Amino acid sequence: MPRKIKDTDYLYSATRVRAMERTLFGKPHAERMLEARSMADALKVLQDCGYGDISDTLALEPALSLELTKTYTLIASLISDTSIIDVFRLKYDYHNLKALIKGDALSADNTHMLIDLGRVPAKKMIEMVRMLSFHDMPPVMANAASEARELLARTSDPQVSDFFLDHAMFDEMVSISQKTGSAFLLGYVLLYIDACNLRALVRTERTGGDRGLLRHALAAGGSVGVKRILDASSARTSVAELFSPTKLREAASLAESASDSARPLIDFERAVDNALVSYLSSAKYVAFGEQPLVAYIAAKEAEAVAVRTIVAGRAAGLTPERIRTGLRDFYV
Repeated sequence: MPRKIKDTDYLYSATRVRAMERTLFGKPHAERMLEARSMADALKVLQDCGYGDISDTLALEPALSLELTKTYTLIASLISDTSIIDVFRLKYDYHNLKALIKGDALSADNTHMLIDLGRVPAKKMIEMVRMLSFHDMPPVMANAASEARELLARTSDPQVSDFFLDHAMFDEMVSISQKTGSAFLLGYVLLYIDACNLRALVRTERTGGDRGLLRHALAAGGSVGVKRILDASSARTSVAELFSPTKLREAASLAESASDSARPLIDFERAVDNALVSYLSSAKYVAFGEQPLVAYIAAKEAEAVAVRTIVAGRAAGLTPERIRTGLRDFYV
């Protein structure tokens, strides 16, 4: 049964997070990285955000992972119910699970693909998949792992297995969010599912995928039902109206043009991500409660994406103007 959240439960933790927001990576930091004279100077900007000295690009990924680990640990020390953090961490669990199950089926070593930020340590998950012993996983994920492995063996289609695990992940995200009692967190998860479904629709249509593939790709649980999306796709009608009541209305208005494989996806993708940022931004006006903590965790994860985008763009020799087009809105 969902617990009843009181604003005062998060009085101290929200105050701490408000103070920490001052060091979040934002537009001024991005501009300094873009305009820095060298890659070394660009990486030095991250010191202002608490990253310490990053000597070169090879040290970037370990530094980003460490910063997220520190974020999860710090937030966990401030709250009694760490389920809020689990909602964000479980996507790494499912990513790792997908990589390992496919690797096992193909007799390939996919351990280099793992991201050790989930609830289950990557080393432990490797052992569980190799031993086919999932009982130490969270129950929902354990059942999903066993079924996904059997599904892959039966169909030899890793995409279908991936979709199955994605659906299990979304179900678990919704379930955990509901149990926390946070309407704000649940609203974010539902919007996240809607965003993934809208992306699935656009990508399926760009590649000429059939309705059966789209049915596998779409996940239940969002505010826009799977049947409504399938009906709109089948009738070749605009999906903008479906998502108009949500923060995704701008992204949905770009979906038709984005579905044309001859056109770039960047404006659509940016609009999807900006919808999530827009939702989280309402937490700025909450004096105290769980909302600032949820938004802070999401902002730290988006921070890592922004830093990677800038560094990768610079490494590829792109101009600052070109890299800016790939950046999303910032929480701060």
